Order: sequence, then structure tokens, then C-alpha cells
Amino acid sequence: MLKIRAMVSKDFDFAQYLTETVGWNNSINDFERLLYYEPYGCFVAEQNGEPVGIVTTTTYGKLAWVGCLIVLEHYRGKGVGSELMKHAVHYLKTKGIETIRLDAASKAIPLYKRLGFKREYDSLRFIGIGKELTCPKVNKMENGDLESVVHFDARFFGANRERVLRRVHKDFRDMCFVSFTDEKLTGYIMAKRGLNETKVGPWICDPRQTEIAEELLKAILNEANGMKVWVGVPSGNKKAVDILRKHGFVDQPKSTRMYYGELDYAGVVNGIFGIGAPEKG
Repeated sequence: MLKIRAMVSKDFDFAQYLTETVGWNNSINDFERLLYYEPYGCFVAEQNGEPVGIVTTTTYGKLAWVGCLIVLEHYRGKGVGSELMKHAVHYLKTKGIETIRLDAASKAIPLYKRLGFKREYDSLRFIGIGKELTCPKVNKMENGDLESVVHFDARFFGANRERVLRRVHKDFRDMCFVSFTDEKLTGYIMAKRGLNETKVGPWICDPRQTEIAEELLKAILNEANGMKVWVGVPSGNKKAVDILRKHGFVDQPKSTRMYYGELDYAGVVNGIFGIGAPEKG
């Protein structure tokens, strides 16, 4: 019999193992943060008492994200993924969420469509290699910068994600940078060191300041010198794609951004140079 329950810390090893089976390489710390963001909104499916799948959610006011929907290979095609998604959507509705978004791998799109999700746009993926660079127009993000970063981010993301930004800064202080022009914030970037790569995001910049967006990326590439660097980009931000290709990034299989409910809280895509992460926007 299938049972769905809330995820707890003892599930992190299983959750990480699942991501390894599909090549996502999330760390145990990634799941610790996801549970910190949404303590009652991450779920595990059990069959006869054994874990067989997971799904996570992250809320931002009236907007929410669903991510990390993974089922053990032997149980795929048997309705486990569908039940996990229904459970996640129900949880989000009880919290008054109006718009649910996710990044869908191609194989999962039919499932999401059956549940009422609609296509929004392509979510692109790129891989590059860190290298030694100079970036004089950016500085390390300090605690005193965070209030400006939170307000600036909300203009482009479309919702307030303060607790996520503050936690990423706390955990990866050496991978967070800002750029100010005449004492006004024009862009920021954050990155997370994973198991075998650095994941960029969020990477937000005034779309009129493309040169600043590039300087911010260079700061991360410099910190990740010699490491693999991952970036996700909304397909509508052509300037971000140009910057990445200029620095040797190559295309990876893309995902599809989908939404459920009202098409609100879309943000300003041309200022989103890099998404936070597929599982939480």
C-alpha cells in the first residue's frame, strides 16, 4: 500500500541517492536546506514501509515551486509520481498558493499536463569551467547588503524569497557577490558548491547593465577556478546566453518551465540571468 508522509532528516541519504540515479547530484545539505525552507512541504512516498520516491516544495508568499520529483526506477509508471505531485499540490493549495511553478524534464511533461500544468517557456541549461579572471566592478556580498539584495531580487523574481537568499549567503558567503553603481545595487550573484560542481544562481542584474552581469559571472568563475560550473537560464534572456557562450559554456538538455493556477508572479525574465535552482526557482 502506498503511503505519503512528510520528509524528515533521516530521509536525506535516500533523497540524495535518488538524485544520483537521475544525474542531478544534489547533496544532503541541499535537502537540509529544502526542509529548512519548507519544513512540512517535502514528502516521501513509501510502499510497504520502504521509501520509493520524493517530492519537495518551496513557497514564496502566493507563489510556490515544486522540485525533486523522483521515483525509484522499479516503481515508475505505477502512479507513484502522480500521487506525490497530487499530495504536493494539495499541500500548497491549503497554504493559499495561487501559482505553482516547476522545471519539467521532457519525460515528466505528460504527467504534469495531466495534473493541469501548462507550458510557460524553455528553461535552458549550460555547463562551463571556472577560470582565473579579474572582476574589479564587483565585491563580496556582506550582511549589510542583504536588505538591498532582497528588495532588488523581488523586482525580478516576482516574489520575496528572503529566507532563501539569506540562507544561501550564510552557507556560501565566499560565492556571493554584488555590484553597486552610484551606491545603487545593479546586480548580484550567488553560487553553491555541490558534490562535483558549482551551481550558479540566483544571478540577477538590471537588464540595461549587461556588462555588470558579465562581471558578476566572472567573479564566480574565478572562485570556481578549474571546477565544473552549472547555470540555468530562462530562454527569454538572450543576453545571459550570449555571456555564457562567450565564456565557453556549452548547452545541456533543456527543461520546460510549467505553471499551475494563475499566470502571476512571473517576474522580469530579462533580468534573471541565472535561476536559483530547478527545484526552487
